Amino acid sequence: MKYLSSAVRKFRRAMRMDPGFDRATYNLGTAVYALSVEYASMARLYPQDETLAPLSRDYGIASALYVALALANTPS
Repeated sequence: MKYLSSAVRKFRRAMRMDPGFDRATYNLGTAVYALSVEYASMARLYPQDETLAPLSRDYGIASALYVALALANTPS
């Protein structure tokens, strides 16, 4: 989780520096997806923590949006 969170921060910084950098956007999507998987696993292990499942769902949706944005920005 620590490395994934660090990667997310770095990819977001790269996107701010160059909004058209499609690889940073795509990689951000994959890192966010990995976070969603981690939160889903934690939600199964700790069902009493009701904050984990919504985080997993939100990160899953965000990852799909980042990947779609990267594909839309990919030069033809």
